[in-house]
Amino acid sequence: MIDFIRLLLLSLLFYYLCSLEKFANSFFSSIFTSSINNKNKTTMKTIYLGNISDKNQAEKLVTKLSGKTYMNFIVEYGTYAGNYPVSISTERPDTTVDELKDMVLFYLASEF
Repeated sequence: MIDFIRLLLLSLLFYYLCSLEKFANSFFSSIFTSSINNKNKTTMKTIYLGNISDKNQAEKLVTKLSGKTYMNFIVEYGTYAGNYPVSISTERPDTTVDELKDMVLFYLASEF
């Protein structure tokens, strides 16, 4: 009889914890989904120019390209294995990666 009561209590506890977890998952996922799927948010498209061996050259690219054209380039560089990888992004809606590449090449060809 005691084993049956223990089993019953454990199953009730398990049921309670599972229902609490389902509630928490549904509650938090609805909050995060609504903030991620906001219609005003855009997805960022990014291309990588590659690794620049000189930090000064990477900084020049950042200063020359940041905010340029109607795509409002977002240019960043980092440090990786002694090189400086440079990436160019845009938050402009409905822009494809190919359009971003074409605009970067067009701007680089016309300005430099």
